[in-house]
Amino acid sequence: MKVLKYHLPYIKLFMLFVLTAFPFSITFSAEIDVRKTIVQAKNNDKQALYDLAVLKHIGLEGVEINLPEAIALYKRASALGHRSANQNLGLMYYKGVGVKVDYAEAAKWFEIGAERNLDDSKRMLLIMNKYELIPRNDKKFESLLIEFANKGKQEDIEQLADYYYYTKNDLLLAEKPTVLLAEKGLAKYQHRLGMIYYRGTDGKPNYKKAYPWILKAAEANDLNGKISVASFYLGGLGVQQDFEKAAAWFNSAYEQDPVKTCEIHSLVLSELNNETQQCELSRKQ
Repeated sequence: MKVLKYHLPYIKLFMLFVLTAFPFSITFSAEIDVRKTIVQAKNNDKQALYDLAVLKHIGLEGVEINLPEAIALYKRASALGHRSANQNLGLMYYKGVGVKVDYAEAAKWFEIGAERNLDDSKRMLLIMNKYELIPRNDKKFESLLIEFANKGKQEDIEQLADYYYYTKNDLLLAEKPTVLLAEKGLAKYQHRLGMIYYRGTDGKPNYKKAYPWILKAAEANDLNGKISVASFYLGGLGVQQDFEKAAAWFNSAYEQDPVKTCEIHSLVLSELNNETQQCELSRKQ
């Protein structure tokens, strides 16, 4: 990342410039001759236009904050191809810095930044689409999810896996990113992978493929994993039916979270013992 040190005419400065608390901050630390920058900006030098915009945006010794001028300078720098100018403009409209909050205008500048392959702008478009701050473009949203997930960051892989599983309800597409997360040892996704196979990527349940992943989740103390393993033993799904193991896993789940599992725990014990057992929490109410 390019950093800036400002001099007036040679003012030494190191600082953090935070355009917005969420989701990005921009760090500057480099050398710049402010007077020379002003001259170069008048000659339409795109970097000088950007640097001067930053100075007027945050205000430094000798350069007063002037947000309308900063916006105008960013736009001139953008017109000449400066990538970061688009990101800064987008953030100003996104947060309402010097202008009214305008998500459509923010998205316009983020789009230009994204077209110029600026990851921060792509991520802002992802956020705006996710929370529907702009009209949702599902094709664009999915392509951004895939692009970020392919870079290997866990939270981005999680977003893609969740999108396919919950939003699109496409088990076949959800399988690949979920496998990556399950293999990392994330119990939540180990259980989900088991459920994907339980439901079947082709519409046909594969209990034997599902069971090992559900068991991994249960052994990692995942509540849903415990309930699912117990259910597999209770119904003999992919494993030999075993009421004793089913009861043990249901008991373990109940001990972990009696509030969430009380009703199902009582129901299962009633079935296993052939007698009605009311949830103890229900009796206390």
